[in-house]
Formats: sequence, C-alpha cells, structure tokens
Amino acid sequence: MMRVVLLLLLAVLTGCAHHDLDALRASKPDLMQEVVGPYDGLSKCAKERFDQDRSDNLTLSENPNKGINRLAMLRNRSGFLSKRGQDALFEFTFVRQSAKSTLVEFRSVSSTNQTDPAWRAIAECSASLRIEPPPSPSAALGNS
Repeated sequence: MMRVVLLLLLAVLTGCAHHDLDALRASKPDLMQEVVGPYDGLSKCAKERFDQDRSDNLTLSENPNKGINRLAMLRNRSGFLSKRGQDALFEFTFVRQSAKSTLVEFRSVSSTNQTDPAWRAIAECSASLRIEPPPSPSAALGNS
C-alpha cells in the first residue's frame, strides 16, 4: 500500500512542476553577451543551424517593432494530472543594439546540455554574418 501511495505522490508532483515561458522571460538573465551581427539574421541563422544538428527544435518568435527575436526550447508537458501546454527549458533573447550588433540574453530553468549547441550556432552565425567594411580605394589600387 505504501508503495502505491508513493508512486501516486510522485506522479502528481511530476505533473505539477511547470516551467512557464512568461515566468522565464520575467526572470533575470543567467548570461548576457554582445554579439556581432544584426539581431534578425543572427536569430534566424542560429535556429536553422541548431535545428539541423538536433532532434529538438527551437521555437522562434519575432517582434520587429521592438527589435527583439526569441529562441526558446519548449517541451510538451507530460505526467499524471498535468495540464496541457508546454514547459520552457531555456530561451535566448536577441535584442537589437545597432545595425551591426546584438545583445543576446540567456535564461534557463535548470542546467541543460542543449545550450552548448545553441551557443555554438550563435557564434558560427555571428562569424558568417560579420559585416566587412568595403576596401578603401587606395587599398584596392595597391597604394598605401
């Protein structure tokens, strides 16, 4: 009998542990980093690269009026007595700083091994999106 009660209690507790995306967004960032590249291209490139290499996909939400894009890892809720919906594991917020730079804010519910590939995708995209200044006319002619 005691075993049944413990199993029922465990099922109820696992169904009640929700990680709301709004609460995650309202929390203080775990990490903030300025990255070279326009926020829109950077977030879309990072999503594409992450999704190519992983079975889990990131959800992209865009708010061009505010200059913010968000990439979130969401999972469908499961468990006994669990309400339908999704839990947020982590989120990257891309905030436009200028045409050439983006502030990336990272928030997470707990430690996860999913974030390293996402940071790697962001770094690769930043490198590929760097805006190179055009060569000066004197450099193009070989004059110094």
